[in-house]
Amino acid sequence: MRLLSILALFLSLACGRRESRGRTEESPNQAERSRGTVRFDLGAEDRHLIGSTHPPFPLRYVQREGMMLDSLGGVEFGMTHLKRGAIHLFLLDSMTPRDAAGKPHWVTLAALPVPPFDSLKEDVATVDCFLDNDPDASIVALGRWSTTGPHIQDLVDLRFAARPDVLSRRFESLPLDRVTCWVDEDRS
Repeated sequence: MRLLSILALFLSLACGRRESRGRTEESPNQAERSRGTVRFDLGAEDRHLIGSTHPPFPLRYVQREGMMLDSLGGVEFGMTHLKRGAIHLFLLDSMTPRDAAGKPHWVTLAALPVPPFDSLKEDVATVDCFLDNDPDASIVALGRWSTTGPHIQDLVDLRFAARPDVLSRRFESLPLDRVTCWVDEDRS
């Protein structure tokens, strides 16, 4: 009997979960994922961006767009969309003191790699997204634009959504069933 108890203890530890008086405790990674803050797998080729100052961006990186985010405690934050080949990255940046010419410079706090996608079938959406029907321009979503929905264009078949969290200085994943993206005006 004692051997069975020891064996059960080893099995529960090996599975990454602990039983404690009928209650299951999550491992730190499981707890982090349930809160929505996830460490995104940034490739080795892009890790040097964290802590770097820009502009300029390193060679091979092209800036697609950028936006100001909320300020917190007097610190200004921004988000930058970069592309390196077919790879799309979003940077959470913090403004450093302006240079002598008054030009802002940014230090990268976190980077969000968007999952690979076929640009003929899917696209990355920002600005036109909502979380629980509340507009949030900082949401990054990946899906397929459709013209058959209730709006001029709707992002459908979402398979990725995240946004920067300036408090934690990270990106957080978002539940896909709570994110919508759409456009109600012709932008062509």
